[in-house]
Amino acid sequence: MMRSGPRVLRLPSLAALLLACAPHREETPIAIAAAPIVEVVARERATIEVFAEWPGQGVLEIERSLAQPMEQALREVPGVKRIHSSARVGRATLVLTLDPRAERRLSVAAVDDHLALARRSLPADVFPSIGPDLASPASALMFALTSTTVDSMQLHRTALALREALVLIPDVAEVEICGGREPRLVVALDPSRLSALRLPIPAVVQALASSLSGEAGVPAGLFAVSPTRSMDELMAVRVRQGGPPVALRDVASISVEAATPACDAVRIGGGPAVVGLVRGRRDGDLQAMATAVRSELAARRSGLAPGFTLDVFAAPPARLLLDLPPHADRGEVLGAMNRRIAGELAAAGLGFAASTGFLRVMMTPSGDGELDGELLLESTGLAAADLTALELRLTRSEVRVRGRQDHPSSLRFWITGDELEANQRLAREAAELAETVPGVVRAVAHDHLGIDYNAVIKRERLAGFGLTASELLVTFAAAFDGTPAGQVQLDGSRLPVIVRVGSGARGRLEQRAALEALEIDLPAGGKVRLTELVDINIGVEPTSISRVDGRRAASVDVTLAEPTPERRALLEREL
Repeated sequence: MMRSGPRVLRLPSLAALLLACAPHREETPIAIAAAPIVEVVARERATIEVFAEWPGQGVLEIERSLAQPMEQALREVPGVKRIHSSARVGRATLVLTLDPRAERRLSVAAVDDHLALARRSLPADVFPSIGPDLASPASALMFALTSTTVDSMQLHRTALALREALVLIPDVAEVEICGGREPRLVVALDPSRLSALRLPIPAVVQALASSLSGEAGVPAGLFAVSPTRSMDELMAVRVRQGGPPVALRDVASISVEAATPACDAVRIGGGPAVVGLVRGRRDGDLQAMATAVRSELAARRSGLAPGFTLDVFAAPPARLLLDLPPHADRGEVLGAMNRRIAGELAAAGLGFAASTGFLRVMMTPSGDGELDGELLLESTGLAAADLTALELRLTRSEVRVRGRQDHPSSLRFWITGDELEANQRLAREAAELAETVPGVVRAVAHDHLGIDYNAVIKRERLAGFGLTASELLVTFAAAFDGTPAGQVQLDGSRLPVIVRVGSGARGRLEQRAALEALEIDLPAGGKVRLTELVDINIGVEPTSISRVDGRRAASVDVTLAEPTPERRALLEREL
């Protein structure tokens, strides 16, 4: 959908954000007479989630063009008590909290009707959808796959096969996996060869995408037979339609590499792992589902190759939330934390000797190295005193323990107002104030700002050179971090295909240097530098924007040593 005025390109960071993922005790909303509003927001289980994706769009555009119109349309749905939305790069998520007296089935039907009306005010290529009705996280089953004989990409492939089998089980609504490295096929274009052949980057991307169009993605759980390509067949794809024939091998090299994961996992004291979480439908037979899932995993375990280990947690694991130190190399952080935690577990006594443990790490999309960790321990046979002792040991060894999953000591406060910067400033002040209240052991404000690139297209210059904005978008993406061209079936595996200029991973400064050095061939002959067509800037931008009932919001997480009603009341009075 074209818009008037300068076109701004937002270049997304490489990982995923965790604001909505932090666990917190369900509380009754408490408004405090102030502006902006400070309140504790309930996390009731009766919710409806709505998703909408618009790839390539920045956070502010997602908020304006997706989150706000959908909020407006869904505000009139009967029985909706609260709307919490989150805008991040390329995606908007709305969580509708229902009144306890509302009939969810009727509310879902009403949401569907209102979304159909909202489509008129959304971009033409955006189609919002309603997420599955998930049962409580407490009923979820967790498994972990590890191997000492294969690399992380093969581990990921085996985990995907497990997932595809599990989603076919009746009443399984969702199977999330974390860990392993997703393989992707990277087509690295040689800019000098493209220039010599006067072949524009968008033409190569379009030709490759057309050759793969018959191999579109297949929904999870469904199987289809598609032709398997060899590397030689891909390299022979014709990328020039007129004039002397040009094959992909004439302008590019192809390799399989691991994509940077948004979520990674490791076995405590061991190697890489994939942790899976199986969620059921709220209205399903959860007991029968759990039995079927365990049976399927047991059958799959017997067929795994030598060196693989498949653990299934007998009960919901004990979960300690960790704040991990920022670091340029996330893999080094994961390895260092694994060794440190393994040492503390070994020294903590027999209570942990037979426990299965995994460390799961989520990366934020800000590109600044921030990590959130979660330590998962087999809870069978572990006493609360054992976990308390472990928390103390980890804290002494400089592992920052935020608290336990679903522990009543964890509270979340929201500061809402129309000005994002004011909300974030007040959140920081509220966190500082909270830390002075007796019984508070931790208070952290989340501002979710990160360093990001943006580029403003010079439309008059673009038109003068006979180029289109869509062509420039493809060129820009390929030069920055790669642009998708479809999927391919290669050696029995379905891989995403990414086209980029040059080979090898690049840091932020290297990416900018590559953009500034890129020259574009003009239709009428000659060349023009990319920087003559766009203004490239680096600035601080929001990596996510949360909204509560139509107002922007910043959050503060507070951990109490003893979550008594008196201490909570004191904290609320102070705030």
